[in-house]
Amino acid sequence: MSLDDSESTPKVVLSYGLGEDSTAILLRWIADPTSRDFDLQDLAVVVAMTGSEWDSTRMAVEEHVLPQVSAARIRFIQVARGQRHVTTAGDGVVVLSDSRTPTRLYIEGGYSLYQEMTEAGTVPQSGGARL
Repeated sequence: MSLDDSESTPKVVLSYGLGEDSTAILLRWIADPTSRDFDLQDLAVVVAMTGSEWDSTRMAVEEHVLPQVSAARIRFIQVARGQRHVTTAGDGVVVLSDSRTPTRLYIEGGYSLYQEMTEAGTVPQSGGARL
């Protein structure tokens, strides 16, 4: 799959990390037009899949977030790495979905962050204590 060529370049991009903060921002923008200075048609939400998301995250986003994104017809782009090295031209990036009516979150991604970390030997062995 590739980006939808019929879509214009977005004026506003939200990097959606699937966490509480970016979910709150996205849902507020949908629910409260006074919280933003742009039309939702000009927004693109981009999710960069790491390949290691929890299934509970997938289920929560599919049940609570994607229906609102679809109802508002917001462009929702899901991407992942397809290989270890990505070029500035975009080689190595895989477009999993580009839709204004998303129903599925593609959590599996392509080339996972875990794969890169184990191949590079950078996986932390322990988190340590925090004070």
